[in-house]
Amino acid sequence: MKSLFFVSSPLEMICAIEARKQFKTKDTILVLYLFDVDKKIIEYIMSLDEKWPTIYKPFRSSINYGKKWVKLTNQLKKEKYHYFFSSGMTFSANLIYNINYKELYFLDDGTLTLTNVAYFNEHGNLTKKLSLFPGHNKFKFKHKVNEAIHYLFGHKLRGKWNSLSLFTFFDIPKSNNIHIARNELTWFHQLKEKKVLKPTDDLVFIIGTPLVEVKIISKAYYHKLLQKIVTHFSSKKIVYVPHRWEDKNNVSHLKSLFNFEVRFNKNIIEMDFLIESILPKHIAGTISTALFTLKKLYPKATIYNAAVDLDEVNPLNKEAVKAIKEHQKDLFKILN
Repeated sequence: MKSLFFVSSPLEMICAIEARKQFKTKDTILVLYLFDVDKKIIEYIMSLDEKWPTIYKPFRSSINYGKKWVKLTNQLKKEKYHYFFSSGMTFSANLIYNINYKELYFLDDGTLTLTNVAYFNEHGNLTKKLSLFPGHNKFKFKHKVNEAIHYLFGHKLRGKWNSLSLFTFFDIPKSNNIHIARNELTWFHQLKEKKVLKPTDDLVFIIGTPLVEVKIISKAYYHKLLQKIVTHFSSKKIVYVPHRWEDKNNVSHLKSLFNFEVRFNKNIIEMDFLIESILPKHIAGTISTALFTLKKLYPKATIYNAAVDLDEVNPLNKEAVKAIKEHQKDLFKILN
């Protein structure tokens, strides 16, 4: 029986490769739902592994759940799948409720895993999160038209979701309604073992996060968090590694403000360390998912976290940041 993978980010692609190997799936279908900025990164990641037999690449924009999605859903509905590995994003509801599968696992996609688990623990379900056109969006005209098109073809766009199955590298405890399949990042470790890595004892890598760009915290407060790190490592050379979603003008300002080196990624930070044969010893940041993955990949490295004050967080994002902070406890050295 075939297995289906729905991927929307570079980290999900890595997790999809790990899942394909760990679950020993043979006959696979991959759906890539990507922003343009991620396409070359995904291509590189995929070039490091065996080919996928069947790949679909639906166009991605801010909203495109209409005719093309109906066509793709109808195409995928023709098959029965043993495993369905999916993004945990809202738009995955389009496939979750309409594809025939035996088992569903959500792939890690940044800190979304942690916020989804926190939401599930609080509400006992993910019903509202796994709904196409959730909240106020479903009342917009374009959403209503696309929704009507799906209903015309008998597609279900929302429903109750009272259990959660994760394929995850996060240390999330199991419970009656949360099933965990551990992602040991075996494939990634194998890539690392093939490289001759250069120690960087004299460098501190700050992992950038687009907290300002997505309006989670103010620019002034982000600078304050970075200052904690810079002050703590005043005797070492600091390399700032921006997230691909950070504004380049903001990054240039950071460089002039803190006088540190800026090193832009060609891929994602985990891949770039491998490409450049870097063996990091000191890694610092705020609430980047990369802090968790790098902790798994480089266990001898020390991870430092500039603690985010919840009072400085946009109220709309406070619960999500709280969930991330809870998971950071006892994992990293906290810089208060």
